[in-house]
Amino acid sequence: MNILRVIHVTHKALQSSSCTLSEAAALTDNLKAHFKSQRQADTWSNMWGSVKQFCRVNNVPVPGDADVECQTPGPLAPKIKRATKPPTSLDSFLVTTTLGQRETDESGAQKSQSDTSGFQQHLYLPELDTLINELDRRFTGESIDLARACAAVFKCDKNGIEPLVQNYAQPLKIHPLLLGAEMDLVKASAVAHVALEHLRKTVKKDSYPNLYKMLQLALTLPIGSATSERSCSAMRRIRNWLRSTMGGTRFSSLAILHIEDDITAQLSPEGIVDIYAERKKRRLLLH
Repeated sequence: MNILRVIHVTHKALQSSSCTLSEAAALTDNLKAHFKSQRQADTWSNMWGSVKQFCRVNNVPVPGDADVECQTPGPLAPKIKRATKPPTSLDSFLVTTTLGQRETDESGAQKSQSDTSGFQQHLYLPELDTLINELDRRFTGESIDLARACAAVFKCDKNGIEPLVQNYAQPLKIHPLLLGAEMDLVKASAVAHVALEHLRKTVKKDSYPNLYKMLQLALTLPIGSATSERSCSAMRRIRNWLRSTMGGTRFSSLAILHIEDDITAQLSPEGIVDIYAERKKRRLLLH
């Protein structure tokens, strides 16, 4: 659960519309550093204590742990399973995995995991290693280089912006040498270190045109396409086979209300009804 909570926090932060590419790189680096720190022995012992406490409260047995006893007999009690053997077709091969089977000792009986090392070695550490490898696989390459280059722009570090210059200098008409000179001037005008507030006050479009364009780029580069994909999914949910005759104006209005649900949630239905009631009378006199 602790692992899922940390992932959830990072997941929500990456989905934020105000998250920049440099912030996304920092979030993923912090998440990887956290998972690597969780491989320490003291972290596992604390987590194992929490697991045993949870089992005591919920009357769940921990296999091989004498401290956690289940008071309810029946399906919750640990069952003894017969020993399994690797298939004969693998007799001529060196088998280094468990082939989806439980480990057995020399007598064929299932090994006891009374000590915590069994769960740590076969469940906890492989999960952490898988998460770390997936983060390395998904957040590497050109995207991470661009994210770190965006962070270098905010620090006016002209040595770290090379990926952005290579990809966007020509289409945005940015002169690399003049960009470096403008960064040096802004960096020299800062008291201690370059902060966003200092950049906002100092960098003007007329005075620092190249750095101004680079800052705009670093602030507007999206970290993903999830927002546009959610909009397409919302359109499919609104215009289904029950609403096939909906007009374009109504469909556009409903789509905006659904897509911008964070703004829609702040609206008061009572206030809308009051505004409608204050308008001119629409009651028809029937004879």
